[in-house]
Amino acid sequence: MLSPGLVNNLDNLAREGIIDFDAASFILGTKPRYIGNPTYQQLPLPDMSDVDTSNLKQPEKDEMHYTHNEAQDLKSKNPLWKKALFAVVAGGLLIFGGRKLIKLKPVQNLINKFMNLFKKKTP
Repeated sequence: MLSPGLVNNLDNLAREGIIDFDAASFILGTKPRYIGNPTYQQLPLPDMSDVDTSNLKQPEKDEMHYTHNEAQDLKSKNPLWKKALFAVVAGGLLIFGGRKLIKLKPVQNLINKFMNLFKKKTP
């Protein structure tokens, strides 16, 4: 009997496609709990030697042919009024936040220290 943790790990491997059979039942030699036991016989593949593959248009080298216009993707799809509205709102928030930030005591102390340092260096 396998531990439940090992069975769960083997089932997770099968679920993720790393193995394609019921490994726990294969190890124990029991009937598989789901389809995919390695002892199942596979159907033979058809003979493909007589199939004409000359008109499949295979590329000469490995490359990607991308037909979508890339210039359209680089442009923003937002209209001008949305851009202007965003600029006004962002600018207003920046000004409002800056005014509130300058009024904070630690920021005022930092500005005063910087100004005093600057005043001392000037002759």
